[in-house]
This record gives sequence, C-alpha cells and structure tokens, in this order.
Amino acid sequence: MNKEDKNIIGAEYRPYDNSYCIEIKTHTKAYISPQYNTKDERDTTFTVVTIPYEEVILTPRGPKTYTFVNVESSKTSKTYRTLYNENNIIKDMNKEDKNIIGMEYVPYDNSWCINIKTREMANIMPDYCFTEGEHGATFTIVSMPYEEEVFSNTIRTFVNVESNKTGNIYRILYRESNITKTNMKKEIKINVPEGMEIDVENSTFECIKFIPKKRWRDDTSNKITGYYIDKWSEITPVDSELPCPNICDNYNVFATEKQAKSALAMARISQIMANDKRFGGVITDEEWNNNAMPKYVIYREKRSSICKTKFYHFLAFHTFEQCSRFLNENEDIINDYLMIDR
Repeated sequence: MNKEDKNIIGAEYRPYDNSYCIEIKTHTKAYISPQYNTKDERDTTFTVVTIPYEEVILTPRGPKTYTFVNVESSKTSKTYRTLYNENNIIKDMNKEDKNIIGMEYVPYDNSWCINIKTREMANIMPDYCFTEGEHGATFTIVSMPYEEEVFSNTIRTFVNVESNKTGNIYRILYRESNITKTNMKKEIKINVPEGMEIDVENSTFECIKFIPKKRWRDDTSNKITGYYIDKWSEITPVDSELPCPNICDNYNVFATEKQAKSALAMARISQIMANDKRFGGVITDEEWNNNAMPKYVIYREKRSSICKTKFYHFLAFHTFEQCSRFLNENEDIINDYLMIDR
C-alpha cells in the first residue's frame, strides 16, 4: 500500500453517486449521496475505512471494472461500498471545491442529466423543464464535481444538485460559470452582546472585536445648536460656529427656544412655591408616597387645567384653593413652563 493510499484511511469522504452503493453487511442497495441519504443516514458524515479497490460489475454493456472505497457512517456505524473519487476526500478538497457546496446552480444541458435515486433521465433546464414537479425550481449543489464515464467511453464532469421544490437529487453536467456568483459570498451572523458594537477599525474576518456602544451623548465631537439661559435670565441662541459648540461643554443648551423658556419658568415657579407661604410649599417625597393624601396639579390640556391625582407632577399643591390661586396669579409663567402658545 503506497503512502497516498495509507493517508486516506480515517479521512472524511463525501459520496457522490449511488449507482453501485451497497451496505456491506446486508449487501443491499443504499443511498448515501449528500442531502439524499437513506433515512437512517440523514445529515451524517462518512469516514474512509479501506484503501480504494477494484471490482467487476456486470452492466448492460457487459462486465466493467469500477474503483470503490468502503466508508463508515458516523451515525449508524454501518459500512458502505461506494464509488471512489479521490477529489471527494474532504481533507484533500481544495478551497474552491469546498465553497461550491450549498451554492445555487443553473442547469444548462440535459443530455446526461439523471435522477440519482431512480436513474431516470431528467430535463431540468430553466424555462425548458419537462420533468414533473420541477418547473420553476432552483437547484443547490450537494456534491463536489466528479468525473464519470458515459456512452462511447466519454469522460464527463458532473455535479449533483438538489431541487428546492421536490428534494430530488440530479446528476447534471458541471460548468463553473453556471454557479450563481451572488451566492458565492458566505455570510456569518454575529450575535453582538447587548450594549456593545463591532470594532470595525480593529476587527478582521478571523477575529471580531467588540467595544462598548457609543451613545450620541457620549460622542464629544458632536456639534449642537439651540438656546441657553444667560446670567441675566435672557434666552440666548447658540451658534454651531462658536469656538466651543460641542455637547460635552454645553449641557445647559436646549434644543428649542420653547424648552429654554420652560426651564426658566420652572426655576421661577420653584422659587415662588418655596417662598410664598400662601401656596402651601413643595409636596415632599413622603407625601407623594402617601396615596391617601389628595394632591391637586396643573397640567396641559388645550390650556392650563386643574385635576386631582396621585401621580407626580411638578405643579402640585396640597389643596384645590392653593392650586387655583397659583394658576390665576401666574398663568403667564405656567404657560411658558407647559410650553403653551399664548
């Protein structure tokens, strides 16, 4: 046994044709081509357990010598005799061959197309399909290219393809240009941890790196415009062309003039409620936690209105009288706070 023959034992093998495949122990016909296996062998892998050997098979054209190899199933441990093709040893399969498995294939010639299971001739060309159930189907490559002798001692290169409509496997003439190129790109979905994002600058295809996801508010380069309250309590616009209009240096800038006016009104209201005893003072946290205690609030509907509630509001009072008096005396400030147009 030469070194090359020794090396294939224990290697993974991808069966490519069921014409002369049998289960060794029972000597019964078997189907173990990719994606079209005997029921017990679905989604299994096969390991080479013998060196290639020749066997004479009686064919309609007389005795013929074929080369076989025995493979063992990873699921059932059964051993099968299958046609041997050195290109179908996975460890020796080149990168291009590996990449075509699972790719879409457009059949282009039905001269030598057969249904792998029934060995019947098939016609599966696009827009010219007469095989029952396959009109409009797409086909996926389920084997590597392999050579097979056909009539007149002619060697042809074939590939097995699976129909997305019937699940049938067909042997079809192979031509590299008929692989749908848009499907040649492999996609890998990355589950990005919550709060993280891919570090595009420092990641490679082989090594994906994550960094904490940057929120807009954390990006110190963000430029802002808006309005702020100056030291004279005036609403002043901010121009993005100013020397330092960055978010990190201007947390006191509001996006709109209305919001700035509302903040100014809130400051004025807080002083009135804290210092004018007629309005009962600010409701404390303990009082808010007491649902049995009534609170009266001013809220925005079409205009400033009063209601009784147990939910937190800034404009809140202990009694209806306090609330009503505050609304009557300070409606202009309240409108600014609630951003109601006058």
